[in-house]
Amino acid sequence: MTRLPQPPKALHLQGIAAIVDQFDAVLCDVWGVIHNGQQAHADALDALGRLRALDKPVVLLSNSPRPAPPIFGQLQGFGVQAGQHFDALVTAGDMARAVVLERFADKRCYHIGPDRDLPLFDALPVTLTTGVGDADVLMCTGLVDEYHETAADYLPLLERAAARGLPLICANPDLIVHMGDDLIPCAGAIAVLYDQIGGSSIYCGKPHESAYAHTLRVIAGCAGRVIPASRVLAIGDAFDTDIRGAKRAGLPSLLISSGIHRDEHGGDHDRLTALGQDRGFLPDWVMDHLAW
Repeated sequence: MTRLPQPPKALHLQGIAAIVDQFDAVLCDVWGVIHNGQQAHADALDALGRLRALDKPVVLLSNSPRPAPPIFGQLQGFGVQAGQHFDALVTAGDMARAVVLERFADKRCYHIGPDRDLPLFDALPVTLTTGVGDADVLMCTGLVDEYHETAADYLPLLERAAARGLPLICANPDLIVHMGDDLIPCAGAIAVLYDQIGGSSIYCGKPHESAYAHTLRVIAGCAGRVIPASRVLAIGDAFDTDIRGAKRAGLPSLLISSGIHRDEHGGDHDRLTALGQDRGFLPDWVMDHLAW
């Protein structure tokens, strides 16, 4: 991919109101922007509500491995309300279900992940297996015990799967996520390791272009018209998923610096800029927290 010239620094904003005339809809990350896994950010909810009041649809795009219905319940528990703070929700879990229906219906599937992610399989035409040896495909939603395990703990299992040529569906491409003040590994870390040892992973969610193409169609449905990618603002806290994906899809982007990268830059804008420059791209704007 050709790298486009970038300004030396992204413009730092105090509030999204300063750029509100530059976009017609919002594609917004959830974890790290709207909440931190334990509580919602009040300023973010205020900003999203104001955007909707200006008839700018807000569609949430989450790399959660669970389908949308249980995530609605989680968001409601944080005080995040559909119809007040957002118009629609798209999850990586929904996209993983679509992959199963399209390519692996009536197959045998081995699940890597915690039991709380089992709603992903509700009404799916697959048979869950108890071992890799009798599976046709792997579905990875995360680590069983993310507080005490790493992706490397799954290497023996992955080596057996790779030897059999099993595809792995990654239902959350995130590598890590903040849970309060803790950093925990995600399904993406296992999928990357699987690729490294010769396996083949199918990624559902950000930063992959299929996730953005689907979400832009959802935005069009909410708006009642097609909105060009150049007029859809992508908001997220991660360079490798949110900002990379927005760049690939042609969306302007806003990075929330208090999210996943906060320990890497420590509040220093130059260090934050260096994180993007090392990757070959920068967001268009940066904010500490999403606010109006």
